[in-house]
Amino acid sequence: MSVIIRDAGNIGPFKSIVTMDDRLVCDGTDYPFAVLGSYSISSDDSQAPTPVATRAADVPAEITMRRARLALLSIGKLSAVDAAIDALSEPAKSQARIEWEYSSAVKRNQPLVQALAPALGLSSAQIDALFIAAEAIP
Repeated sequence: MSVIIRDAGNIGPFKSIVTMDDRLVCDGTDYPFAVLGSYSISSDDSQAPTPVATRAADVPAEITMRRARLALLSIGKLSAVDAAIDALSEPAKSQARIEWEYSSAVKRNQPLVQALAPALGLSSAQIDALFIAAEAIP
């Protein structure tokens, strides 16, 4: 087991961590370098006795739309949002469009997130990781 050590808090433990050009892939979840910031990897999983990325208390309930968009951009999903909204049926499509274009923040349990996640190919754990990563964006 390995842990990602960061100033903003440790993430893990993970069975596998693969370093890509622009991100770490940890047990199938992407952690872009742009949002990880300065980090190191430790094989001493005692530094994270409870998996940080899966504790509900560590997943922000709300993030700004700016951070949400930057986090989606960092994982290559921002450009797919409009198509995902357009694929929804009415009235959900109009509601999602208003939320996406005019909200200043997005909540983790918001219907917009629930509707877009599958269309963007993101699991619940990946959405949690995205909210955690977005919160770390300055």
